Amino acid sequence: MCFFKKKPQSDLNQQDRDQIAVNSKMIDVLTTICKDEEFIPELEKLKEQITFLQPSPNHKVYEADKKIKNRIDDLKIALVKGNAKSDDVSEKAENIFEDIRMMIAERNVLV
Repeated sequence: MCFFKKKPQSDLNQQDRDQIAVNSKMIDVLTTICKDEEFIPELEKLKEQITFLQPSPNHKVYEADKKIKNRIDDLKIALVKGNAKSDDVSEKAENIFEDIRMMIAERNVLV
């Protein structure tokens, strides 16, 4: 009998693919619940950037994807509060968009 064990790199690669898919689906949810029309094009651009990220077996890349997920959670909170059309909440959401874009750029350097 032969038992094969998956290589740790392939496990990390699969975890990273799963994390990218979760992040992409979270952006879909945000697009659906966002009532502020000015953020929908931003969300669509962000979804495209996240969807086409290259999976990597590098553990640092996986950690970067988890940090991106946490910022997407923050964005969700800001957009739900932003439905009240508050200027400072809208500004906070814009700052989070910038943070996520910066985190994606940093993640791409790690790949």
